[in-house]
Amino acid sequence: MKSIKPFIIPAIIWIYIGSAVLAVKYWTTIYDTLIRTLDLSPNGGWILPVVINLFFAALGIPQVIAFITTIKRRERMDVAKCVGNALCISGTALAFFTTIWSVTFAQNKLRAAAHEFLGGERRGVFEAGTIINNIYSNGIIGITMDLPPDWHVSSLNTIRRKNNSGAYSIAQNDEKQAEELAKERPGIYRLLALYKYPWNTKGYNPSLAITAEKKKVLATNGTTTLQAFALGFSSLKGPYHTLSGPSPFHIDNSEGYEVQVEGKFTDTVHQNLYLIQTDDYYLVLAASVIDDSDQAPMQSAIRSLKFLKTSSAR
Repeated sequence: MKSIKPFIIPAIIWIYIGSAVLAVKYWTTIYDTLIRTLDLSPNGGWILPVVINLFFAALGIPQVIAFITTIKRRERMDVAKCVGNALCISGTALAFFTTIWSVTFAQNKLRAAAHEFLGGERRGVFEAGTIINNIYSNGIIGITMDLPPDWHVSSLNTIRRKNNSGAYSIAQNDEKQAEELAKERPGIYRLLALYKYPWNTKGYNPSLAITAEKKKVLATNGTTTLQAFALGFSSLKGPYHTLSGPSPFHIDNSEGYEVQVEGKFTDTVHQNLYLIQTDDYYLVLAASVIDDSDQAPMQSAIRSLKFLKTSSAR
């Protein structure tokens, strides 16, 4: 047993290193499961390889220290201990190197993850939204709306993950283009995402999403009216293209615009976009379906939208 003991920790470390190289799909599945379970954002997911590599590096530290102490005391070591300690030192060093490389490679994403964790305005606007008796309200944006019964509400990080996977789908796995599409831009706030079925349901899942865009930010790019904002959706690029609109419509006695969009993927996705405004924000309500019969509960929810007195419609 004593001859095996020096090899236990090195074996664990090297099995991990070997599996990380030879069983990438296995670790990808583990990472994806942990990201969903811990409800991490795509940026936050980059913390996992750093933590896991650091864990296996730290696992070998006690044996490395014991080995150094033995050398300093000039104590004799048998062959098994020498070989075991050599494997432990090399494995621990490689795990530390991988940790440092992970931090260096993903430093921008880790910085973004830290910013997301600390909160900030984007999370503050999202968390201002509350659901009581199946009625959504957001005091910062100034809206209230009845939700479809028994639909499922997503967390902010789930919305970020969905947005990230959607960006990769649109970019056809072009990483640079996908990251540009998924990037969170100043003045844009994701307020709510609803799904007919649980968010992790595979396959078709009708959804209703609400996004707010700050008028002051858009004004710097020349968008100063709701009509100009709506016209930006009249010539979409990529797999999505505009079928009709912007067409005027009214909600809570206020004027807005409707745009019908179609997305060509494995299945054809139909989106009805409803564009409205408050004093400080333009709002986009996007109802996405494959089966048009699923539009009814979402349109009913949208028709129930009202503006709070704290933020009147324009």
